[in-house]
Amino acid sequence: MEKGVILIEIRQITSFQFIKVVPTSSVREVLQAFLHFRQDIACVLNNKKFVGIVTKYSLYRCLLDSGDLAKEITPYIKKNVVTLNENDNVYYAKDLLVQENVGHAIVLNDQQRVVGVLTKSELIRGLITESQSLTERLNLLINNLEESVISVNLDLTITSVNTSATNILNYEKNQLINHSIEEISPAISNYLKSTIQSKTIIKHKQLSIGTTSVIASFIPLLQWQTVTGGMVVLKDITDYEQVARDLVSTKQSANYFTHIISRSERMEDLKQQALIAAQSFSTILISGKSGTGKELIADGIHFSSGRKGKFIKINCAAIPEELLEAEIFGYTSGAFTGAKKGGKPGKFELAHEGTLFLDEIGDMPLSLQAKLLRVLQEREFERVGGTKTIKVDVRIIAATNKNLIELIAKGNFREDLYYRINVIQLHIPPLNERMEDIPLLCNHFIEKCNAKTKRTIVGISNGGIEKLQQYDWPGNVRQLENIIERAYHFTNTKWIEPLHIQFEELTHGLQQTQPTFHSFNNGYFTNQKNLLKESEKSLIIQALIQTNGNRTKAAHLLGISRSTLYEKIKNYAIKEQTHYM
Repeated sequence: MEKGVILIEIRQITSFQFIKVVPTSSVREVLQAFLHFRQDIACVLNNKKFVGIVTKYSLYRCLLDSGDLAKEITPYIKKNVVTLNENDNVYYAKDLLVQENVGHAIVLNDQQRVVGVLTKSELIRGLITESQSLTERLNLLINNLEESVISVNLDLTITSVNTSATNILNYEKNQLINHSIEEISPAISNYLKSTIQSKTIIKHKQLSIGTTSVIASFIPLLQWQTVTGGMVVLKDITDYEQVARDLVSTKQSANYFTHIISRSERMEDLKQQALIAAQSFSTILISGKSGTGKELIADGIHFSSGRKGKFIKINCAAIPEELLEAEIFGYTSGAFTGAKKGGKPGKFELAHEGTLFLDEIGDMPLSLQAKLLRVLQEREFERVGGTKTIKVDVRIIAATNKNLIELIAKGNFREDLYYRINVIQLHIPPLNERMEDIPLLCNHFIEKCNAKTKRTIVGISNGGIEKLQQYDWPGNVRQLENIIERAYHFTNTKWIEPLHIQFEELTHGLQQTQPTFHSFNNGYFTNQKNLLKESEKSLIIQALIQTNGNRTKAAHLLGISRSTLYEKIKNYAIKEQTHYM
């Protein structure tokens, strides 16, 4: 038997009233003792030491041989006898008596002295008691199992259930016993039929019982190689399924937001909120200062949302107002001077069944805000210059570094649009509120630089980290990346030290990084028309720089024809040598 299982021991069932005789005892004395104690066996002791036994049947042979009752019993002592230790259990005793084919055994203590005689009847009573005890313990064990256990006979009538089964089936025990399992659960009934008919165990079948998910195993019950019924063991996995969903959610969060480097509690909470928001269909507004990583959050939201379409981005502050509408909604052929033949789809069309990220939405002109509001409400729009209504399925993520409530108060942002885009708001904390992320971010930026060069910078010293953590970071993570990149190039060792870290001096008016075309604040522009012209000129120059002066590629980048680009270069007197070489 297994260690730890308590079984009935021989001393608990052995009779201690046994007949003791010595080798010189006469046949008459022993027979008189047999009659008096109504026993069939006597233990022969010599100076309290066990010698052997004499039985009633051996003395019968003595009488038949000589008829002398005064004769000593010595010739009739059986010395090769079966013995047990008083600490042996009933199962060992049973196996030994069956093996030796005897009906009794002498019980000895650890000092090899006789303490009693075990007879077959006493052993049977002990086995019955042990069986009852085991049954009680087994019932107690089964009733305290987390798993549900149900047994049935060949007619699929329930013969036993434990407490867990009554809970999972939502029935009282008396409503289950002697009732057909088919009435309670047809699914369980079908599997029990199969296991009884096939005489094989059926493992790990997932079933639903009401709102409970279970894993079920079905076992045929055999007695003497004959099937007498079946048993099902049910394991409630409802909680495990929830844990699995949580783990999947966590894994998805890790997969889709690993590009956002953080260890701070606020950022980790933000990632979880972003993952939850991604599963919804609602519009999301991401707020936060410039350089905090609003686009990275939007990127993670799209790719964890499961939407089939593309992730399309547009910066509302980086494109002049006269071009922004065409960029967002597209245009038809001939919609305006320089419009591409055949027209051009806008960002909304490109983002069909996907996500459109409207960065710096606070800079969107009021005229476009009204058109955007209509698309959000009706899910349809017309291209610039077109009359055909285009229906789209687009998820909007907007971002801003401005206080939209203040813009509403000044009349620069529509209140109805604000409430339409602000269904779910995610706020990204500035870097100076999550300084614990600086070491991780520094290592990340250094690894990026290592990947681009043949150098191997190990990292940044503790002194360097302390210097960075004492700074206020008006430019946030973007500014940190620039400073680390500069320090990387100027260090001549394997480590970035404090002396390699230089902070640029920013005036109060430049705390927020603004697009280039907004930086003309010297009074040169006298009206909005001139501002737009200068913005367009700046945008053309930027396109030419980005394409190394290739005018065909620059025109494609700007979404205008090559001839239109030549005309604007001429009008704005853009010179190759001075402006973009």
